[in-house]
Order: sequence, then C-alpha cells, then structure tokens
Amino acid sequence: MKKKIEPPRGNVALTNISVGEDRLRKLDPNLVDTLADSMRERGQLQPISLRHRQGKYELISGLHRLEAARKLGWKTMHAVIDYKSTTADMFLAEIDENLIRGELSESERAIHVAKRKELNEGIKFSRALRAVIVFAILVYIVVIIIAIIVIFGRKP
Repeated sequence: MKKKIEPPRGNVALTNISVGEDRLRKLDPNLVDTLADSMRERGQLQPISLRHRQGKYELISGLHRLEAARKLGWKTMHAVIDYKSTTADMFLAEIDENLIRGELSESERAIHVAKRKELNEGIKFSRALRAVIVFAILVYIVVIIIAIIVIFGRKP
C-alpha cells in the first residue's frame, strides 16, 4: 500500500496571500462575521489552501476564513501549501470544496458544475495534446537519427 504524501503546511503572513478576482463564489459578509466569531473563540480549525508560485501565495480555498482572520487582525494563518498546482487545478480545488460544503444556491451549484466540466475537458484535451506533441518529437528524433546514419554511414 502506498504511503499518502501530505502536502506541506505552515503559517503564512496574510499580507503575502493574494486572492484572484475570478472566484466563482462571492464573499458573504454574514458568513465572514460568523466565522470571525467562531475563530475568535476557538481559533482556526481548518487550514486554508494556497498555491506557492513565483515567491507568492495564491488562495485556492478558504476565502471566508481568510477574510475572517483579516477582520480579527490576525497576522498569519495556518495553510496547506501546494507547489505543483496549475491554474486549472486551483479552480478545480476551489470548485470541489464549494460543491462539497453544500452552501451553494441551485444557480451557484449549476455554475460550479458547468465550470468544473469545462475545466476537466480542458485538462483532458491538454494532456492529449501534450501526448501527441511528445510523440511527434520522438518521431522527429528517430527521423534525424536515421538521416544521420544514412548520410554518415555511407562509405566514400
């Protein structure tokens, strides 16, 4: 049985975390207030998820927790840090967390499901295209090797 590899975790300064403008779920001030009350009393129960890219942290999931921490004046938050995610991976993680939590309206859920389908299809296409390109490169290399053998393999 393979050992599950846990992603790195740590405390990250809130000032080092950026939030994309294109998030599907909009910030709910009432939820931020509720979370802030809970976090003031109990602390942070769940880490936020971040992507580390080019020396910066981008929020994957936990916008309401992040804003509650900012409201409380916290300087840092506990986070799971992902060093390998693509932008599509980030969106899928955000969408999945929102869908699992079940706090979406029917229209929000429909938007999330449609976006998830679009991203999955894009990832599948991207992987297939990458495989075709790799195959084409390998064929090109074989052709060059054969040409070299033919050209330099002849006796003068």
